Amino acid sequence: MTNLKNIRLNRCKNLKDMPLDLKTLSSFEYLDLQHCSKMKFDNDIFDALLSLQELYLDGCLDLKEVYKGFSNALKAIYATFEGITNLKNVWLDKYKNLEYMSLDLKTLSSLEYLSLQHCTRMKFDDDVFDILLSLQELYLDGYMDLKEVYKEFRNFTSIQYLRFINYKNLKAIHSSFEGMTNLKKIWFNRCENLKDILLDLKSLLLLDYLDLQHCAKMKFDDDAFDVLLSLQILYLEDFLDLKEVHKEFSNIISIQNLSFRNYKNLKAIYAKLGSMPLGLKTLSSLEYLNFQYCAKKKFVDDAFDTLLFLHELHLNGFLDLKELNGYKNEEDMPLDLKILSSLEYLDLQHC
Repeated sequence: MTNLKNIRLNRCKNLKDMPLDLKTLSSFEYLDLQHCSKMKFDNDIFDALLSLQELYLDGCLDLKEVYKGFSNALKAIYATFEGITNLKNVWLDKYKNLEYMSLDLKTLSSLEYLSLQHCTRMKFDDDVFDILLSLQELYLDGYMDLKEVYKEFRNFTSIQYLRFINYKNLKAIHSSFEGMTNLKKIWFNRCENLKDILLDLKSLLLLDYLDLQHCAKMKFDDDAFDVLLSLQILYLEDFLDLKEVHKEFSNIISIQNLSFRNYKNLKAIYAKLGSMPLGLKTLSSLEYLNFQYCAKKKFVDDAFDTLLFLHELHLNGFLDLKELNGYKNEEDMPLDLKILSSLEYLDLQHC
């Protein structure tokens, strides 16, 4: 039946097994399986439907997973998913032509995983994600058309992983993260135009991974990171607008990796940074650096070599410091040599 275009099996409530052989329907455009509540599906049942344009799956109660078996030619999914109360996982990655999908997420009370990555034309209502109380992972990478996020995340009390990657048009996230107390990992990588985000980091007590790389226009309050006691990895590369770092990092006692790369406008770091690796070689405009009482801080030999504009360096209380290399552009550097009881080598050439 290679010319078959439309199939309607609406409300065949007792239909359990149907060997559709959909792989042979190369011209297939329309499939209606609404309210076939006992229907069983194979994982790859839709894989070869390259011509499919409309799919109706409302009330398929036994459906537990929607895979990525729909073709990239798919433009619309009119399935409302109403009644699919057991649905836990939905993958719809890389559906670049998918513009419309009436998810009716409000009925998916068991949904734990939702991936809509690279569905670049997808449209959402403001409240589409409002009551996904069981959702643990949400992947929305590459949503080119998304410009603002409003109140969608307010009730994500179970969410653990949240990804926004390559949202080049995203400018603001107005949604509060308050209540997302189980959130562990956040990616906002390469959201180049993102300026405003109400992170409410104070409520994210379990957060251990935060990636804000290449968010060149992002703004922060001084105390934005103050209470992230569980944070282990923080990536902030290419924050072009950042000029000063204040007290944000002083309480991040679990931090393992902190990267400040390509901060070309960064002039001062006032924060107490502990034993975190800074990548100082890239801070070409840095004028002020304070590492006071970071007693266990370790440096590589050439850590400060490229800080040509450094005016003030505070290293009080470095009990482990054994060597200090010279700074060609430094005229006055308060060394407090009296406290460097372990100092073996001091080079002040070309000062």
